[in-house]
Amino acid sequence: EITVPLVGKGFKNLLKRRLLKIFYRRATGIVTVCHFCREILIKNLKVNPQNIDVIPSCLSEGKADMISYPDLSSKKVISVGRLIKRKGFDLLIEAVGRLKPAIPDLSLTIVGDGVEKEKLIKKIKNHDMDTYVEIVSNATDEELRSLYAKAGLFVLANHQLDNGDTEGCPSVFSEAMAYGLPLIGGTGAGVDTAIIHNENGLIIDTLDKNELDEAILAILTDINMAKKMSYTGSLKLKRDHTPESVGLSFRKSIDRFFFKRPAEGFQKEFNVKCPSINSKYI
Repeated sequence: EITVPLVGKGFKNLLKRRLLKIFYRRATGIVTVCHFCREILIKNLKVNPQNIDVIPSCLSEGKADMISYPDLSSKKVISVGRLIKRKGFDLLIEAVGRLKPAIPDLSLTIVGDGVEKEKLIKKIKNHDMDTYVEIVSNATDEELRSLYAKAGLFVLANHQLDNGDTEGCPSVFSEAMAYGLPLIGGTGAGVDTAIIHNENGLIIDTLDKNELDEAILAILTDINMAKKMSYTGSLKLKRDHTPESVGLSFRKSIDRFFFKRPAEGFQKEFNVKCPSINSKYI
């Protein structure tokens, strides 16, 4: 809703940009799910930084009791989300195809539905990848839990489109952390609010084939790296993405905005950058 009008051309986007600048600046306070959006509000829309708190996406309360522990030796990759262009499922399919010779038991499961589904199915068939790449739509919570449990790595090959369309902080990352999976996500979005690079996962330019391939290969072939990222992800989940932690942050933010107080402590640090899991506030 913000990046598309800022990047787009024409009268409609010009009007949207002017309205965004007027209304966002007048807000008593703004809560955004990612640092990427906060920086846009500050740099492009000239919003007062003191009036913005970053509170990351939250693990669904209904899935909080479905946490399991994966087999990190597994060479199964899972990706979850709406099947739309900016999610980069086509890039991930191509990467798995390139890596298959190096990792013979490599496989990919994409869970979701959307406008790109038929194109993705066609790509899989045209490259004879049916035996190790599948798309699962309309999965139940139990089926999704089973797919997560069989995987050893979660990848979302997201990227910003030419028209500015991009991700915020996708909730699937907190979901994948709940299942103990190392993470890979893309640049040009709010991924760095969920993934602390080299701690619970990797953030890469997914449009760079070499970067994407090397990131997947690195985690799937280094069990110690995978275990470290899995453990760190469990700590980050508890600190930043549970209903309890997010709910408490919301209450504090509403309170400080209402009484016009500055951010303090962990929220002050978090607003600038997602702190390392070794932060003094952990």
